[in-house]
Amino acid sequence: MEDPLDTTLLFPGQGDFDIRALTTAAASYPAVCEAVELVFEQVDAVGREHGVGPVRPWLEVGAGGLHEASLEVSLLVQYGSSVAVHAALCSVGRAPDRVLAVSFGELPALAATGAVTIADGARLTVHLARTLRRCVGGLTALGAGEARAGELLRAADADDVVVACVNDDASTVVAGPVEQLSAVERLAAGLGLRSARLPLPFTSHHPGLAPRAAELLTAIRDIPIDHPRVPLYSAVAGRSYRSTDDLHGALVDGLVRPARVPDVLRQVAVDGAVFLDAGTGRSLLRSVRRVLGPVTAHPTLAEPAIFSTPSPATVAVPVRGRP
Repeated sequence: MEDPLDTTLLFPGQGDFDIRALTTAAASYPAVCEAVELVFEQVDAVGREHGVGPVRPWLEVGAGGLHEASLEVSLLVQYGSSVAVHAALCSVGRAPDRVLAVSFGELPALAATGAVTIADGARLTVHLARTLRRCVGGLTALGAGEARAGELLRAADADDVVVACVNDDASTVVAGPVEQLSAVERLAAGLGLRSARLPLPFTSHHPGLAPRAAELLTAIRDIPIDHPRVPLYSAVAGRSYRSTDDLHGALVDGLVRPARVPDVLRQVAVDGAVFLDAGTGRSLLRSVRRVLGPVTAHPTLAEPAIFSTPSPATVAVPVRGRP
């Protein structure tokens, strides 16, 4: 891969995660292995601090194994994985010019941009996990854009199901009670539309979760969050964060407000830019291509050239480490 002149690093949400991508890369590339050790040493300390046990061993569980972990551990693994990808990129001189975060991806993005320490980002993750435990419902991915998804919800009489995330013009996630989601899925099947319940034991991005959002805000208010050191674009906020923004409030907004990926993708569409994914899946990269057309976009952990050759032309900006 040629050295990128301009890079946007993507931090996806929770719907597309495969730990094997991280463990395979860590076994192959020293930069990834060292980043994993650095990050998960601190994530483990936070796990012990909150009584959820060590997190690092869960990296070895293989496909599907995380479904047996607690929600706190599962989210800490996903948080640490994305932070480690960013740290590995920085260590080989490929720090991003900006980051784009979708839903849960805002937590590792805050660590990657220096707005929080790795440990404090992990603490925010634990508080979010404990809040999500009480967000009863589910999330369903639909093979339709936002307008078509809205028509489907009305046709299914799913009054309490809302659009949670717009990925692109062919992919939308809806949120709400599981009974109403089942009705939407049945109707979608009858119409030949793809639908899939996400393997997540909660709902999110739903206005009915305002009481949970208020509780989360109280729980995290004392955890320090600074202004990001590089531009951080939020799919929930619909723009990059400003120095005047209340980032504690912005984080909890994700519980009640939808995420719209196309809006922020168009804002970061710099000519000649390279898009790299800090996650372990590829669904966000598909949205990048659907929304922006023929751009250069790579699943970071599956690209050997990214970690095999340092790029001295890019100045690394390391994440904030210790508390």
